[in-house]
Amino acid sequence: MQHYRRSYVKTTVAAGAIACVSGAMLLAWLSLRCRLLDCQNHILLVAGAGAVLLVVTLFFLVVAAGGRWLCTMTARVVRAGRRQVSMRKKSLHNVLTLRVGDIVEVRTGSEIRETLDETGALGGVPFMPEMLRYCGQRFRVFKRADKTCDTIDKSGLRRMEHTVLLENLHCDGSAHGECQAGCYLFWKEQWLRRVPRFPSPPTALVTIQTDMTQAAVVTGDRSHAEIRAALMKFALVSHEHAVPGEERYRCQITELKRASFYLAPWDLRQYVRDVCSGNRKMWEVIRWLLIGTFNWFQNLRRGVTFPYIESGRLKSTPIGNLNLQPGDLVEVKTEQEILETLNPDNMNRGLYFDVGMVRFCGEQFRVQSRANRIIDQKSGKMIRVPDDNPFVILEGVICHGDFWNFCPRSEYLFWRECWLKKAS
Repeated sequence: MQHYRRSYVKTTVAAGAIACVSGAMLLAWLSLRCRLLDCQNHILLVAGAGAVLLVVTLFFLVVAAGGRWLCTMTARVVRAGRRQVSMRKKSLHNVLTLRVGDIVEVRTGSEIRETLDETGALGGVPFMPEMLRYCGQRFRVFKRADKTCDTIDKSGLRRMEHTVLLENLHCDGSAHGECQAGCYLFWKEQWLRRVPRFPSPPTALVTIQTDMTQAAVVTGDRSHAEIRAALMKFALVSHEHAVPGEERYRCQITELKRASFYLAPWDLRQYVRDVCSGNRKMWEVIRWLLIGTFNWFQNLRRGVTFPYIESGRLKSTPIGNLNLQPGDLVEVKTEQEILETLNPDNMNRGLYFDVGMVRFCGEQFRVQSRANRIIDQKSGKMIRVPDDNPFVILEGVICHGDFWNFCPRSEYLFWRECWLKKAS
């Protein structure tokens, strides 16, 4: 039996034993409770003491395994609460409480400008120049962005408020050094207005092509040029000693931590919001809670969490040479074939193969783009990827967040050419 399967079995057996002992104690207590007048108080006390002992043992087990972690989390929650109060005071106007599938219209540039602070942001979320072209158009809500994963410092989940994603609205990077990450744009509800569920002409909705090079229609608001010029000043962070070619950019992703606050992993309200907003189904939440509980026990006993993926073994990883171009039909290699291209950290030349990518193995997709320019989320600097080993973006292949607490960001997944093969 493989080592991770043995770990799963041990935790399952341990959890079952604890459940059986707890259930037996509960049944004993209930039966003795009914016969309390039969002078069996001593047995009742023994059962109660056993139950208390079990609870105390589990408590000290948790504290011993992560006492410092618990103190750290408590401090984070306190700080997050203070920041939440501060952010709510600044952005409580025109809240729509949108759900998945709602139809909205983007307000005009002049209306949006009035909601922005001196840094061109609302609640820490910058309104970027790339978003101006969508003003006056109607779109459908893709997901509510009530939380996001921290991809800057890897600190866990972050709470966001009054923010949504609109269908197929990705950043084209035109104001940020032609960045090719294609991130989904965050939209504050104050920048939108609700449209009746069934607008009179069905053609009122605008369909945006997934091709990021596709030009979009710009409305006739004469102030757009002036507003764009003002927003462009915030997109590029100037420094006195900036070296040419090493400019630092400011976008919604680099400002993610300023636009959010810490979300405790034990805050179950996040899953209620996931279901009520339409982001997730109830059965998905129940399944994840069961997996999360299992993984919590695994971490306590330093076991292997679920799902498990083998690690690579290479010291020097290979480079693919398919010269893929947009529109090419490719097939994702099998998990085992991809593992043969990874190092022990499951990376290929710095690019991580995530467990959420396994679901796409063996499937066929069209190449959407080759990404050679990506903004580093922490520093804001432009990362230039070699032309012979680019990031490949596939049409419709996004992060589903199934094993990341249902993070709704739905970012494009990056692939290496050596993980793909041309479909016949």
